[in-house]
Amino acid sequence: MLSLVLVKKLSENNSLQVCVQDINVSSSHRLQKIQIENKAVEYNLQLSFGYEMAKVTGALENIEKFKGFMLDIEQYTKRSLYPKYYDEYEKNMYTEIEVGADTQEFKAATSLFYRSMRDAKVTKLIRIQNKYLMDHYISTLEKRQDFGEKYNMHRQMLFHGTGRTKPEMIYRESDTGFDLQFANKGLYGYGLYFAVDASYSHKDYHHRIGENKYQLLLADVFVGNSFKSKYNQPYNKAPRGFDSVEQPKGLFYIVYNNFHSYPLYLFEYEYDY
Repeated sequence: MLSLVLVKKLSENNSLQVCVQDINVSSSHRLQKIQIENKAVEYNLQLSFGYEMAKVTGALENIEKFKGFMLDIEQYTKRSLYPKYYDEYEKNMYTEIEVGADTQEFKAATSLFYRSMRDAKVTKLIRIQNKYLMDHYISTLEKRQDFGEKYNMHRQMLFHGTGRTKPEMIYRESDTGFDLQFANKGLYGYGLYFAVDASYSHKDYHHRIGENKYQLLLADVFVGNSFKSKYNQPYNKAPRGFDSVEQPKGLFYIVYNNFHSYPLYLFEYEYDY
């Protein structure tokens, strides 16, 4: 949240109040430092840009304009981090949105599913709108942005099967969502495993809800700088300098942080095999 504290008023002239103000600086601002500095020059302001605070000196009227510019940058940058179809303006803290089969959103999500599950039939697609979990995820992404524009912010849409656990136990949470505390030890240690293909998650990890009826999650996963492991090795976390581990054949990724993923869609489908 952008907040400004009036430090000192240098002039009582109503037409030109000259002030010094301290402005909280976010990761969004640090990314756009040059653009912000140029805007300060345009508004004839003196700007001292620190890591957490920026001090601005100049006419109060121009500072007010500059405040609006800083707020716009913060909001625009944050909006760009949300998944494409996620409704950031949804009023409820938690809701489930059934995605219509005639929408581009449905086609985009199911195309990933049918890529490896051609004989299955998606009967329902639900978008998960959980503001608690999304805030955690976006905060993680914002912190990673602090490494600069050259940092790998790579994200993938990956599948996750919950097995005997009901998927709602993950996506209805208000704390962690995908939780390492309940992760089983796999070939690459205690981590959160996400598959590139739905068929991989379905094979051993689908959640059964009826006769030939199943559920899988599709998650937005921050894989960032991914370490491609050459052999099965149990990791406690991704190797130094990396954000995730990639299976040698690229079948799945493992993340070791609860907030490196968000359960975006729930698939319900029929599959007779």
